[in-house]
Amino acid sequence: FDSGGQPSGSVFDVCHIGLVLRAVAFVEGAMLLGALTLSGGELARALSLMALGTLLGLSGVLLWLVLLCSLRRMLGGLNLPAQWLAVTLLGMLSAASGWAVLSVGEVTAAPRTLWPVVLLIGAALAALLFGWLRLRSRAQLPADAAARLQELQARIRPHFLFNTLNTAVALVRVDPARAEAV
Repeated sequence: FDSGGQPSGSVFDVCHIGLVLRAVAFVEGAMLLGALTLSGGELARALSLMALGTLLGLSGVLLWLVLLCSLRRMLGGLNLPAQWLAVTLLGMLSAASGWAVLSVGEVTAAPRTLWPVVLLIGAALAALLFGWLRLRSRAQLPADAAARLQELQARIRPHFLFNTLNTAVALVRVDPARAEAV
């Protein structure tokens, strides 16, 4: 179990730097692919689009991960369809906030008609990341079960040793030969 009381293999266990780095790398890869696709082979335009995509993608994915981390207990208690809905809505909200950062800061003169596209991209990336988190969680279940079994065995061993020694001590006075066998 982690510090929040969730099993360490929980789908919403996203509060680790390694996972954050993987999620950021995934979103940056998607932004790079989008920038290369939209640039039409023009390097300067691709770099410009990638810079805007990085600002949008980083702010969106980091906000999404912070929301998942802070809401993990509530989200973990929902059924699977509700989890998918909540995660994609949070992805849309995070993408919209990243887009708002671009719009408010007037970093780009992007048309306001792109809001639906930004929301769909946020939902799609959130759904892809959630699918990956579910696969990651399922892959960790056997390792978590083995770790719990080892923990239980470690707790039992000292009790077994203590009980064995107590039995031997009690038998020393009554039956020394049997105590020696124990």
